[in-house]
Amino acid sequence: MMGVLLAMVAAAGFGASGIFARLGFTSAKSLNPAGGTFVSIIASLLFVAPITLFFEREALASVSPSAVLWFALIGAITFPFARYSYFKGVDLIGASRASALAAAAPLFAMLAAVAFLHERVTPFILTGILLIMGGLYSLSRSSDKAGDPRAAGGATAKRAHVWGYVFSLFSALGWGGGAAMTKWGVTNLAPPLVGVLVATIVGVVALSWPGVSNLRSSRASKRSGMGFFLLAGLMSTIGATANYAALGMAPVVIVSPLANTSPLFTLLFLFTFLRGWERITWRTILGMAVVIGGSAFIALGRSG
Repeated sequence: MMGVLLAMVAAAGFGASGIFARLGFTSAKSLNPAGGTFVSIIASLLFVAPITLFFEREALASVSPSAVLWFALIGAITFPFARYSYFKGVDLIGASRASALAAAAPLFAMLAAVAFLHERVTPFILTGILLIMGGLYSLSRSSDKAGDPRAAGGATAKRAHVWGYVFSLFSALGWGGGAAMTKWGVTNLAPPLVGVLVATIVGVVALSWPGVSNLRSSRASKRSGMGFFLLAGLMSTIGATANYAALGMAPVVIVSPLANTSPLFTLLFLFTFLRGWERITWRTILGMAVVIGGSAFIALGRSG
């Protein structure tokens, strides 16, 4: 049960991260996804480093080279690839659409878990995954952002939307594949916090050059959006840490679908704190209900 609870905490963190990233791009228009992602990863490092040093000092001091290499690979997939792709999707098509499409990650996670970790998918879990995917599709169809100039149409707007969908799905691929790798890593190599710290350091190094370059070229507006990207990084790290811990307690085929109910939290945060950015339609209500139902099926299937 703790694994399920932590997976839901991860979903809330990921959902809030998308909101803050969207606010960051709106406030600092000259910041591109590389700069925003870099700022968010710096926040992640500042959050996770002291916690890891306090709780896992001995494990960190004795971590093996193979564990460092494994979590470094996960960091390369999670940050320069998945988080950058997600932020790019948020910039192009908005937080709710990008979050809904990125939540296709459970499909990739399930395939990787069954193929490489030999996990079993029960009928309840499969039904829950299908329900969540259907609900997320409904949410993505309902999330027309008010006031977004790209929603007005035209060739440029259509290309932006297409690329937004592509990058959001890339993030799903990265996070889904990374979930299976993380499950193996936290089970066999190192505690979750150690894995998060190694992965985050790799993300900072990998994005340092494009991130710093963008920050230097956007001095005029970077301050207004910096705080939002720092909050996005903090929320994302809370989500990632909870996700790593959940994967250490429960199978990938359970944790990944629950952690990727983040679009539900994205819309809840939008409606609660940024009312007017999204309009509530019958698709929105239906999507939320189906996602919740799918999560319940997965929770029931965890002992199947």
